[in-house]
Amino acid sequence: MRLIILAALAFGVAKTGIAQASNIKVWALDQKNSYPVVLGTNEWVLIGTAFGENFEKDYVGKKSLEQLLLQSILRLSSYPARRVAVFSGGDSSDIIGMKKVMKSFVASKYITSFDQTAVSPYVPLDVSLYDLVQYDVIILDPSICKGQDWQFMITEDSKRALARYLENGGKIVASAYLFVYWNEYLKWERMLYNEDLSDLLFHGVKPDIDVYSPRAITKSIFFEGETILTLNAVIGGDEQKNPSFHFFWKLGVPGTHRLIPFDTLK
Repeated sequence: MRLIILAALAFGVAKTGIAQASNIKVWALDQKNSYPVVLGTNEWVLIGTAFGENFEKDYVGKKSLEQLLLQSILRLSSYPARRVAVFSGGDSSDIIGMKKVMKSFVASKYITSFDQTAVSPYVPLDVSLYDLVQYDVIILDPSICKGQDWQFMITEDSKRALARYLENGGKIVASAYLFVYWNEYLKWERMLYNEDLSDLLFHGVKPDIDVYSPRAITKSIFFEGETILTLNAVIGGDEQKNPSFHFFWKLGVPGTHRLIPFDTLK
């Protein structure tokens, strides 16, 4: 990635759109084996839950989610000395939780280094292509958006830079909470935001804001049938709480939350 920086910057105005959705694979389904909660391509992995907000506490099953993040990084980038940039939302405990996990990846020599930056409505993600191509993998990890003060804001120039980063060989791991905005958190009223990133980065994929699962079951892209637990799977019981795995669906299917069978899109 770092070797192509000059070529990337010389590319000029980037073409619109990226790879076709035919590359999308289901990496994990919900606990009922019905809906996709982790999707992946050769360029990105889109994960139905948040990382930092799960990592702020030690719980039974935390290692399973850590492994999902690690395997996402390793499968996207074969570069032997991986450098990772983490853009984190949420409060200090969310950011510290993610930092501890990333430090463990460095200590185990899975990655060479990482840089972490906090993102909020008051300090939006503001980067250029030059900034991004220093890294082999970019992680976008918003927390649960509990209202206006918790939004994961990205400047328009940064959105274009992220698209060009993908076009020039970059890799992105992102959370569904990039799109989920709780306009009335206490009343469980949700809406989508950052919707332009769906087409710009993720082939039109968005999360279902109303349906989610505390567990994910992996497909053969990892080890078939492995269970990944969110914090909610341990402390939430059957009651819907956050963070959990949101389901994903593809644009162009109005009036339904049923998934397009991504595995059949060859």
